[in-house]
Amino acid sequence: LLGAGAMSAACSRVDERGPAVPTSSEVDWSRRFTSLAKFSNDRIPGFAVAYNLGASNIVSDARGVTSVEGENPVTSDTVFQVASLTKPVFAALVMRLRDRGIIDLDVPLLDYADYSDVSAVSEARAVTARLVLSHQTGLPNWRSLEDGETVAFLSPPGEAYGYSGEGYIWLQATL
Repeated sequence: LLGAGAMSAACSRVDERGPAVPTSSEVDWSRRFTSLAKFSNDRIPGFAVAYNLGASNIVSDARGVTSVEGENPVTSDTVFQVASLTKPVFAALVMRLRDRGIIDLDVPLLDYADYSDVSAVSEARAVTARLVLSHQTGLPNWRSLEDGETVAFLSPPGEAYGYSGEGYIWLQATL
């Protein structure tokens, strides 16, 4: 929620019919934003939030500053790095593609596309979308600079849990 990204700084209805008029729900959300800002004042320098009330009715607000070191305010144009917050959204997309028969969770990723960062490593043949989604690829979270072009496996795929951003990058590249 706090890394929601760039959102409109105004807390009002987005509507093509004319000027925005706050609804009772929007007034309630404005109070919630104020409470969140007070609660997070000592913990979070700034945030942007958006809530979809339905159709084209979106309530949003931006509060605070972009950094504890600076005075730049968070605005509707502020870009936040959301990093791993995208993993659940991407996982839901993969599951929808599975439901549509586009990807099989148990087919090796290399059967879909070559991925030169790992394709020369024998363990790579065992990596499937299921292993990526469950963080059991055996890949590190992120490769080190010393790894060069090839990503080294830390354990055989499917044998241990190990949080892996590298696995997600590979699955994203495959799709």
